Amino acid sequence: MVAGPHRTGIRESPPDTADDPHVQCGPGASRPDVAEGAGLGEPQIAALRRGEEPSRRSGPIDPPEVRQSPRPVSPHGPSRWTAADGVWDTNRTRHVGWGKGVAMYEKDGEKYFVFDSHLHFWDASPANWKPGAEEYAEGWIKCFHAYQGLGPGDTHWSLEHFQKYSVEDFDKDVFQEGHVDVGVFQSTYLKEWYTNGFNAIEANAALLDRFPGKLIVNGRWDPREGEAGLRQLEADQKTYGIQGVKLYTAEWYEGSRGWKLTDPEAVPFLDMCVELGIKNIHVHKGPTIWPLDKDAFDVTDIDHVATDYQDLNFIVEHVGLPRIEDFCFMATQEPNVYAGLAVVIGGLMNARPRFFAKVMGELLFWVGEDKMLFGSDYAIWEPKWQVEGFADWEMPDGDDFSDYPRLGVAGKKKILGLNGAKLYGVEVPEELRLPADEGAPADPADAQLVEGPA
Repeated sequence: MVAGPHRTGIRESPPDTADDPHVQCGPGASRPDVAEGAGLGEPQIAALRRGEEPSRRSGPIDPPEVRQSPRPVSPHGPSRWTAADGVWDTNRTRHVGWGKGVAMYEKDGEKYFVFDSHLHFWDASPANWKPGAEEYAEGWIKCFHAYQGLGPGDTHWSLEHFQKYSVEDFDKDVFQEGHVDVGVFQSTYLKEWYTNGFNAIEANAALLDRFPGKLIVNGRWDPREGEAGLRQLEADQKTYGIQGVKLYTAEWYEGSRGWKLTDPEAVPFLDMCVELGIKNIHVHKGPTIWPLDKDAFDVTDIDHVATDYQDLNFIVEHVGLPRIEDFCFMATQEPNVYAGLAVVIGGLMNARPRFFAKVMGELLFWVGEDKMLFGSDYAIWEPKWQVEGFADWEMPDGDDFSDYPRLGVAGKKKILGLNGAKLYGVEVPEELRLPADEGAPADPADAQLVEGPA
């Protein structure tokens, strides 16, 4: 662990906001002092959400038609992305990499390669609500919208806009202003509530042509779908060349309200991931979203399968929050378990800076900077303020934080991009790499205790 410079303290929260964000999820989860859908109880944030729109959003914009034409890729096994050139170094037809002519993020003379491992392009508009499940479809997106209130006030959207945003919004927020060089779409279906899925792989893949060299699309699977699910996973890998999947263990399916990676039905899917070279298994293990059950997101099943499937990488999205200790003590002993920082940065850095520092401290101490991946969780939060804020962040001084490691520039570069690029085989331009003496990004050997503060 590289010990970096630190300064006294970090930005304090406004009065009454540091300890009680009161995210309100689901229909009827309102308070008298908060406008409907505001999500947060603090007067400072509620005022931003009551009676006025964020200044840079003029309301909902209908997305243009996007060509639904996924292209097949050649079946030559896992490939390596060549980010410097923005092309494949095999004969696959689709390419991802650092787009030419796009300026990387730079701060204080240091250049950062930003790999956003957690992006969405969803449709939660009423037109997509499944008949008979409108209550749940509406409650889900209202809960998501409430979490957005944990970000800076000038990044809050209206609920209507949040339900369905445009391709132009995505481009502006992620690539033009968000500092992202390469991003990963995490497909999420929720077809019990959304007719066409919340953000299914077909909708995500339709944007690959629009942003050549900038996007990777992940698939998903659900063991309760049995043989049909296995065939779909195989077809998705053949069609899109997926290197990863996003799993939602609390998703509802035909009366079932969740599953575990240790279920016998999951074994054929994990075996197929090994067989097809789908190495990156992103699993939502964090805050629940109404109406899903919190216990269905418990992290304990990760421990078992990470030991059994050491050829796979298990990226625990949202680091198991609020089960941070359970996650850390498990991830430190499992070399192939990584911390996905979506929600950690977006949900805590602005609204709960002291708690953010504690969570980061535990992750740095037990898991290490080589096994942490940045993810903005767009469109809950925009990447711009997260990238800029994290590059500027320092562990505070004081007794409460004295036994946590400090995070230097090299560590921030790993977390913001180099670790994720390594897991997905993205070749980072030489000028954005670390010197050899800074250590290899995404090194499984970092599953050990790290140095404390210098």
